[in-house]
Amino acid sequence: PILRINLGSFGEFDTPLEVFDQEFLITVPISEKITGYLAGKFYNKKEAQNYQEKMQKNGFKTAKIVAFKDGEKLDF
Repeated sequence: PILRINLGSFGEFDTPLEVFDQEFLITVPISEKITGYLAGKFYNKKEAQNYQEKMQKNGFKTAKIVAFKDGEKLDF
């Protein structure tokens, strides 16, 4: 599976600018006013955990690891 970090869901006026500096950024429309942001692309848990910790220290307190395989989200 591919591991990514869910940075959170934000609205038009509360999205941290730092989110757009992340590599492999994916935006997921949640509603007309809310967008979810996934960043990073990892193939092992340790790398994903390191990036998650970095993002949490950078203010994304609820950042969590999510896993995908063949485009489907897996329970992780």
